[in-house]
Amino acid sequence: EEKLREAQERAKAEGADGTNESKRKEKEAHILNVHEDPVLSKAIVYFFPPDKETKFGNRNSAGGEDILLGGLSIRPDHCRVKNEGGKLSLTVREQCKVLVNGQEMPAGTTELNHNDRLSLGTNYYFVVVNPEQAKSPPEEGWPEVDWDFLNREIAKAQGLSVDVNWSAMTEEEKRRALLNDELVQVMPRVTEANALSLEMKRGISF
Repeated sequence: EEKLREAQERAKAEGADGTNESKRKEKEAHILNVHEDPVLSKAIVYFFPPDKETKFGNRNSAGGEDILLGGLSIRPDHCRVKNEGGKLSLTVREQCKVLVNGQEMPAGTTELNHNDRLSLGTNYYFVVVNPEQAKSPPEEGWPEVDWDFLNREIAKAQGLSVDVNWSAMTEEEKRRALLNDELVQVMPRVTEANALSLEMKRGISF
């Protein structure tokens, strides 16, 4: 709710109907938040201005970053996104948790493309929008990214089975699949709890 209010205040500052922001979305690369509540998804937008490097960091230890996020899992100068000629690149620092399309990124630089899923720390989930790349969709089209899609992708990257054929399963297999599905839903909370334990040096892992 706090994030939604921030987004609404930003839109109000740009105009009652958010006209300026809408025009920027049509031309400028950006990310949109993905939230468990569909009403709150895509309510927050962060732009990547052309020929500029945008820095993400923790709001409690700001050091000149452009976008400040909260939470123990967000570090100072957590990562950076550079927009060079309409092409985006992501640079991740050592020991900073960043996922792209469910895969944890090592320290270094990698490309970011339209419709990529970007996760920062344990609380922030986004989808990348690059208007120029969006004009050339793959043959099967761009997948619709929502909370369920994003978390299943992360769970699959962590080795959980998320693709099941119910008609070919025995009752026991269906029971296990249902338990697995519940595990997929709770994984974001487990990840957050583990990150909190690590930051507080409790030595507890769930």
